[in-house]
Amino acid sequence: MKRILLAVTIMSFLVLCANNILHSVHAIEGEDPGIQLSKKTRRILSAEMNAIQNGLTSMAIALPAGKWNEIAEIAKKMNMTYIMKKKLTKKQLDKFYKSVPEGYRVMDSDFYEYALTLSRAAMDHDLEQVTQLFYKLNESCVKCHSKY
Repeated sequence: MKRILLAVTIMSFLVLCANNILHSVHAIEGEDPGIQLSKKTRRILSAEMNAIQNGLTSMAIALPAGKWNEIAEIAKKMNMTYIMKKKLTKKQLDKFYKSVPEGYRVMDSDFYEYALTLSRAAMDHDLEQVTQLFYKLNESCVKCHSKY
């Protein structure tokens, strides 16, 4: 029963997060005049957001099944970023972070810290901490996408 409740809770958060991610991709693609990004950076950021969404979905499936190594690996990849650091030069990344609002940078930093901590908690098989951090990852998606 406890696992079913956990799974339902996780899936509810995923639906919220997915909706906000999809909404934000439209903003990234040019509807938000406050953040000016090159087409290449927009494309890469959109791909990053899709990778995060896929990672959160995979994590939601792995969590009730107790697949700790899978959860840890997904969270570790999120922490290292899936695409941005691989596809953009340091100069392009610096330009990106200078072009986004301070609030975005703070939320972004928090997201990556949650992912790193979640990875470590999964390696320790700490269900309570993993669940809390999974919630915080989803919550940070919703808060950021609601604002930006």
